[in-house]
Amino acid sequence: MGKYVESFDSTRIYYETRGKGPAIVACNGICVSTFFWSYLADYFSPNHRVVTWDYRSHGKSGRAPDLKDLTMENNARDLLAILDRLGVEKALLTGHSMGVQTILTFCRLFPERVAGLIPVLGTFEKPISSFLHTDKFTYAFPFLYHLAFAAPWLVNGVVRAVMKDYIAFPSAKIIRFVNGDFIKAWDMKPYFRHLAKQDMRVLFGMGAHMQKNSARDLLPKIKVPVLVVAGENDLFTPWRVSREMADMIPGAELLTIPRGSHAALVEQPELMNLRIEKFIRERLADSVWMNGKQAGAGKKSAGTAKPAPAGRKKAAGEKNLAVARAAKEVKAGKKAESKKAETPVMEAPAGEKAPKKAARPKKAAVAKLETAAMEATDPGTPGKVATPSPVPAPEKKASAKARPGKKAAPGKKSKAAGEAKPAPKEKTGKKASRAGKAESPKKAGTTGE
Repeated sequence: MGKYVESFDSTRIYYETRGKGPAIVACNGICVSTFFWSYLADYFSPNHRVVTWDYRSHGKSGRAPDLKDLTMENNARDLLAILDRLGVEKALLTGHSMGVQTILTFCRLFPERVAGLIPVLGTFEKPISSFLHTDKFTYAFPFLYHLAFAAPWLVNGVVRAVMKDYIAFPSAKIIRFVNGDFIKAWDMKPYFRHLAKQDMRVLFGMGAHMQKNSARDLLPKIKVPVLVVAGENDLFTPWRVSREMADMIPGAELLTIPRGSHAALVEQPELMNLRIEKFIRERLADSVWMNGKQAGAGKKSAGTAKPAPAGRKKAAGEKNLAVARAAKEVKAGKKAESKKAETPVMEAPAGEKAPKKAARPKKAAVAKLETAAMEATDPGTPGKVATPSPVPAPEKKASAKARPGKKAAPGKKSKAAGEAKPAPKEKTGKKASRAGKAESPKKAGTTGE
């Protein structure tokens, strides 16, 4: 949706914005509205803020106070009003046809607001002198200028009659104002209809100032990246003029659109958009414009935050310490509760490694297992009583028979973590004595202790 801004002389200027990001501002040709930038806006608006606008006395903008004062300087001031309203500190400026002279004039007056320039199918001075590859129109132009201001009803009527779709489009292809192999009728219809409604005094009034305007002295002083776009078969701005402009600007690049006419931006938009994208990536990737520092003092860069006062910093530190201690105590409490819930690890017999983690026995066998653990002794070391443990032994009968004359192998791990090794029966077949009682003297003597 479009908006309006009041310019330096209260003229209302219409503009549209699409997308967010680094700003790309597109300036139209004479007697043209924003429709020629539709392909560029579609392509770049996902990652950029594309701004299009109408000159004074064009399209939806307000009528200029004086139609004989439609200068390039006034166009530049109107553009400045839009950038100020949007809060855009720097912008990549592109201009088509007369828009080239507009962006060059803006660069002369407000160089600090320019991130880069993309002149498209336009000249830097005296466009009438090179129109149709001849300077003959410089002689005819003064007569047409006076006629347009003396009899506007006559000139406007003739233009409206010629700008019918069924006349204008075929004629443009025959004269080769456009390339019939690439151009689409629906891309040119908005132009013909817009021109039919245009007051021809605007065309000739602004055209007179275009002819007087020259940026030849500015070109060698331009310090921002520049991409010049030229059409191979452009009759309005011959290729040689674009080539001359690129040669005069330090470090400028030139894109020549093969078989491109003065409407090449809608004939082969994909080629132009891809080349502009490459230009942005290679020449503007590290610029202030690309890195988002558009609004000046709007955002603070990382690492420049104001340090907190010492008292506030100390209080914050004490608060953080208290929170850390509380968290530690809660964690310790949870740990203690989990240890109580778990079955403690039983001491391993001599020569055995303690298991890493105790296993939790089944609830149904807890009482039985505790009794079996208390009754278990180690037959391998007579006279030594096994250390009682609260850890339940595995669900295995403690009265299991041991092989006669065979000692328990030291160093073997329990089958399950936390399970006690079952106590084998004696040679006589008697049960092992309860924990805490010594074996009989007879048995102790047989062992040679």
